[in-house]
Amino acid sequence: MHENPNLKKITRYNTFSMVFCKMFLSANIPLEKARHPAVIEFLEIYTTKTVPSVTNLRLKYVPALYEKSIEKMRAAVGDKNIWISIDETTDVEQRLIANFVFGIFDGTKESAEKSYLLNAGVVEAANANTMAAFLNDSLHILWPDGIQYNRVLFAVAYAAAYMLATMKAMKTLYPKMLHCTCFAHGVHRIAEFVRLEFTDVNALISNVKSIYCKAPHSG
Repeated sequence: MHENPNLKKITRYNTFSMVFCKMFLSANIPLEKARHPAVIEFLEIYTTKTVPSVTNLRLKYVPALYEKSIEKMRAAVGDKNIWISIDETTDVEQRLIANFVFGIFDGTKESAEKSYLLNAGVVEAANANTMAAFLNDSLHILWPDGIQYNRVLFAVAYAAAYMLATMKAMKTLYPKMLHCTCFAHGVHRIAEFVRLEFTDVNALISNVKSIYCKAPHSG
């Protein structure tokens, strides 16, 4: 008797564990909390299910949910054109974290208001080479069979010198891509300039802010 490969694929994952893992990730709850005695007691009483181990969730269910999310993004893009945005920031451990966001051009209001976080990862340094590599690696996730260079029409990134150099170099690979510096970043730079020009006003605002931040809550 031959085993049904489709049945094997379906039964590979436990439904409760899959939904449980998705709930924690969607709610931004650390998976370690799954082993808290109160969580285990509640779930085992009211679901009669055994709470999965954190190791099992990380090794088996997190990758499966990740692949499912990526497949949804690929399906949403289909054969449509996209815009992209790339940025980097520093986390609490002082690591440089690059983020890649994209959106879809299809003329609908829903797509115009929606964006997708495709990739986030640690980069060694903030320079044109690392950002260019991160950009290409991110698009390879979206198009694993080959990056669709002509379908990237627009890019948003802030006006740092190395980011401008990144986008200039990328024009050779993405011939239809227009680069626009981030408007919010431009406004922030203007605000910083104004703050330095009016030091007395800046000091007044800072003092008032510190007073109210430390004030006790009224009943």
